[in-house]
Amino acid sequence: NLLDIGGKIGVLFLLNRTNLGQYQANNQGAALGFQESPVCASQVYNGCDEIHHLTYWYRGASPSYLYVWAWNDSLKAFALSNSVLNTTPASSNNMPVGYPGGILALSANGTAAGTGILWAITAAQPYIGDGLAPGVLHAFDASNVSRELWNSAMSPADALGSISKFAVPVVTNGKVYAATTSNVLQVYGLKPQ
Repeated sequence: NLLDIGGKIGVLFLLNRTNLGQYQANNQGAALGFQESPVCASQVYNGCDEIHHLTYWYRGASPSYLYVWAWNDSLKAFALSNSVLNTTPASSNNMPVGYPGGILALSANGTAAGTGILWAITAAQPYIGDGLAPGVLHAFDASNVSRELWNSAMSPADALGSISKFAVPVVTNGKVYAATTSNVLQVYGLKPQ
């Protein structure tokens, strides 16, 4: 019954969907059914002030993870346990990205440990307005996002093309599909050894 949301002020809100209560600027907590936590160290215009994408990995009895990669910030994984979001990241990656931040998706074999992969599309250079910028598809260990497993910039043959702002990668049947503004739908899969 929980809902996580973020927005242009770099703050995450954990809401109880069955008891939303009313918004109060002083964060009155449990009585209103939400938890508020800043994601970014600074919240100034054109700083880390926009969260465009979140994704989540439910891990059963283990702590579950909420992933956030805000504009001008680093990738962070927050543990969620017993309906409480730990505001200290469980893991992070010190690779800040520009606008629009990381566009996230997750694949895993259910709750099985060691099977989670966090996929993220980022702009390879500063992305200004609706201009075209090369994109990069990243794969991170979802249990520890400080560990990047692969990215599409490692080999020219894997280049993503121009980023399609806010287009979430789709993972299905062992492949990752990524939309681009280069008139190409990129499809990634395992390479034969």
